[in-house]
Amino acid sequence: MHQDVEQILVTEEELNKIAHRLAAQITKDYEGKKLLLIGVLKGSIYFFTDLSRYIDLPCNIDFIQASSYGSGTVSSGNIKIKKEPIITSEFTLCITGSASVRLALG
Repeated sequence: MHQDVEQILVTEEELNKIAHRLAAQITKDYEGKKLLLIGVLKGSIYFFTDLSRYIDLPCNIDFIQASSYGSGTVSSGNIKIKKEPIITSEFTLCITGSASVRLALG
């Protein structure tokens, strides 16, 4: 374990199992549909990459960049989208987190 890490909350093996389980569910739920995966930069990149490789469907991939910190070190609670995904009217975007936003385009 790295000297700066006090405790590992989820092991690499556990994350891998979670990614496989989610990918299987996404593959089942989106069979025959257009799938757009949107990851949040920069924190999701490794998990997102693994998840996208395990999904057994063609899909498009994009990223958003968001911040709630501004110039500080404590979250303001207000999320600012710095980079929005490129979405056509063929997709529905659902962003979830501490707040949930659904944007249906088209």
